[in-house]
Amino acid sequence: MTPFDPLHWPRRKETQRKMSLLFLGIRHGKQLWRNLKPGPGYGSKSSHMRLQRNIFPSIGVIFVHIPKTAGTSLHSYFSQLSDAYGATPRLPELEPYAREIAYKHKMACELKAWIGDELWSRAFKVAFVRNPWDLMVSSYNWWLQKAPTYPHFGAQVAQVQALGSFKSFLASDFGTRMINEVTGSMEDWFQDSGRDIVDYVGKVETIDADLRAIRDLAGLSDGGILLEQLNPTKREGYRSYYDDESREMIRRRFAYIIDRFGYRF
Repeated sequence: MTPFDPLHWPRRKETQRKMSLLFLGIRHGKQLWRNLKPGPGYGSKSSHMRLQRNIFPSIGVIFVHIPKTAGTSLHSYFSQLSDAYGATPRLPELEPYAREIAYKHKMACELKAWIGDELWSRAFKVAFVRNPWDLMVSSYNWWLQKAPTYPHFGAQVAQVQALGSFKSFLASDFGTRMINEVTGSMEDWFQDSGRDIVDYVGKVETIDADLRAIRDLAGLSDGGILLEQLNPTKREGYRSYYDDESREMIRRRFAYIIDRFGYRF
């Protein structure tokens, strides 16, 4: 099985400048792009929902979206907060990057390489983590419930369905190397060479308190904006999915996150 990895999509060619292009990130110093010209399912709602603008010049915030960490709700929150601040951006140099249509789960190191060290240092960078046992149940159900609505995930969806159980899912590449369609563990999104390169890492479990702390540190008012719960998967409580062996599988994979953020099963 070859896991789906958006960084393996083809680089932009000069002849494609007039096409609709998706900026994916930077690897080995080269910009990576994907052509968004019509294919199967193009133009449908489902073909666009993996794209997102996570750079907010109006409030000077960059949101690093780890899969299955309330990212849709947080993106909506930061978007509304940006609107509340009006047309005068705090960090206008971010505007050209904010206008790009980008893959929603780019890692901090990719975003930093894209916009440059100086501008990165002036923005306020935010990421959120989640209880790993809960996160991987959510990822499993994403493959079963949400991924089938994206035509380009068809082969991967069939592989997950063929696994037949959550425990088999955890033992596969989907469970040992990936979160949703992306290869990586949570710290890979906010670290580079083992060092944090964002300004704040919150927890989904304390999301309201963390958003207050983010506003205080970034010098922002609340704007009267309330966080909404968006894009949930339907499932039972995460503990019902585990036995002792599968619980330990998560503990091994996410040991750093569990220890650093004090997570318990």
